[in-house]
Amino acid sequence: MGQGLVPAAGDFNLRAFDLLEIVAEQGALTGINFWFDDIRDSGDSIDYVPPVVAVSGEASQRGITLFPNPMTDRLNVEFELTKPGAVSVSVYTVLGQKVGKISYEHLTEGAHTIVWEAGQGGAQPGIYFVEVRLPDKTAIMKIARR
Repeated sequence: MGQGLVPAAGDFNLRAFDLLEIVAEQGALTGINFWFDDIRDSGDSIDYVPPVVAVSGEASQRGITLFPNPMTDRLNVEFELTKPGAVSVSVYTVLGQKVGKISYEHLTEGAHTIVWEAGQGGAQPGIYFVEVRLPDKTAIMKIARR
């Protein structure tokens, strides 16, 4: 392992952290989004992911909208592709358990709507995070199921 606070390249282990704390030095963080790019700890491995546009409590991010929110049995995911490519929508519990995934190898440029049937994944009423991966960005948004 490297010496000091920053380990040598290739020696960094995210699992060594119990807590990531973000502290405001100049004022409140209310309404501010945070970006964590290029990493995901799935429990088994740490993988590269495309840059995250935002993690937000809003059900809409640049070019991506989730509705209705709160949802019952169906969630509509609307998005605009600026270039053709692979698209996936994954739904996670607040504990990180994946309860649904829809993916397409190739969608054309333009507007699209994907419908996720919440009952098929066993999603109970509660809070969920929806990860939408487009060819040029990834957004994670919070939804509620009644």
